[in-house]
Amino acid sequence: MGNNQDESLWSSHVSDLVRLAAERRELIDAQPGGDIRPESLEEMRFKDDRRREADELLASAKLLFDMRMASAFGLEAIWSDFPQLQGHAENYSDLVAYASARPWWEEFVRVQDSEQFFHWELEFPEVFLSESPGFDAVLGNPPWDKVLPNRQEFYGSIDILIRAYSGGDLDRRIRELEEANDGLHEAFTEYQQHITTTGQILKNGGAFKYNDWQLEGHMTGGHQDIFKFFVEQAWRLARESGRVGFVVPSAIYNNEGCTGLRHLLLDEAQVERFYGFENRRKIFPIDSRYKFVNLVFRRGAPEKDRFAAAFMRHDVSELEDGGAKPWMVTIVRSEVAEMSPGTLAFLEYRSPRDQGIVLKMYECKPVLGDQGGGAWNARFYSEYNMTNDKDLWTDPKTGKLYSVKQILGREPTDFEEAPGCPRSCNWVSRLMQLRT
Repeated sequence: MGNNQDESLWSSHVSDLVRLAAERRELIDAQPGGDIRPESLEEMRFKDDRRREADELLASAKLLFDMRMASAFGLEAIWSDFPQLQGHAENYSDLVAYASARPWWEEFVRVQDSEQFFHWELEFPEVFLSESPGFDAVLGNPPWDKVLPNRQEFYGSIDILIRAYSGGDLDRRIRELEEANDGLHEAFTEYQQHITTTGQILKNGGAFKYNDWQLEGHMTGGHQDIFKFFVEQAWRLARESGRVGFVVPSAIYNNEGCTGLRHLLLDEAQVERFYGFENRRKIFPIDSRYKFVNLVFRRGAPEKDRFAAAFMRHDVSELEDGGAKPWMVTIVRSEVAEMSPGTLAFLEYRSPRDQGIVLKMYECKPVLGDQGGGAWNARFYSEYNMTNDKDLWTDPKTGKLYSVKQILGREPTDFEEAPGCPRSCNWVSRLMQLRT
């Protein structure tokens, strides 16, 4: 699914049908005129007829859009037939007759029923074909999960207590459930593949350009956090100068994986409300250390290069008072870029005094993580990753991971000398010696 394919869907046939449907839907809210009295049975019939006409006009477009989406679920063969499919767009019956004769039709119907695809342009054609396309406001509390298979979530439908298991106990319990329930392992494999495919569509589909960001030669997207796609989609759905109001995790202001979203907020929107909370008072029934933000922004080029913000607050009643507060700070884009030139991460200031101290510390000083002349040219690592940092554990001569003997110079006499034991760290320095 790419941008060129998206554009091809809006052929003259399809766009004309959608435009006609939008005109019919606009009549639903208009006064019918003539002899039809307001709020009468005749008016209800008139509106219902207009709705039915719009649905009939949109039927072909919806089917074509569904086929586009289904193609990403292992049905690439659809694209070879797409020019012919579009040629039948003006007549829904002809379109169905042609499509149902194709070898991929039965699998497409299965995917269509399973996924229940939703197309904003077709559900609200009068909104997206208007002179100022988009919604005036988009509000929500998007999911905070990741687009990753979750074994406890899947097997929890069979055994609700499985959330109490972890590690080897979890593996053992899953094997017991699979032995007791025929087809359960196959069902999980299918579920796993579905989640993986969905993640690939979101990441590589071409629709979400701010969820991956190029930084020092690598992409900053990380795991596919669902809220990130909701934020970008909400920005896209809002009209120019339309507002978006969301509750989102604190990752949006300091996580490297949200670098692209911060570019979106600072360069393509005007942040109007930014109020961060820590969950110490159990505002949500999750970990008390979890942090989140009440975020409101307006779509469009920013009118100001700054906005008021609060961090680490605990009392939601503070939101009821819209006045100035002593703990509010001002986030300035140029200051963010100076202190975090790569990721545009926001610092968690508790007060203007904290902010003043930090700004003084940074004044005329190079940032520790900066690269280039006059900079420290240092790189930070919060932890080692066995995938991204595999080269650190690999012997360049053999291409295999270092053995314990290679790292320590001898076989360990007990387990506590082995790599990974918190009581022994001399193997780390030894490993660095091997690398150099």
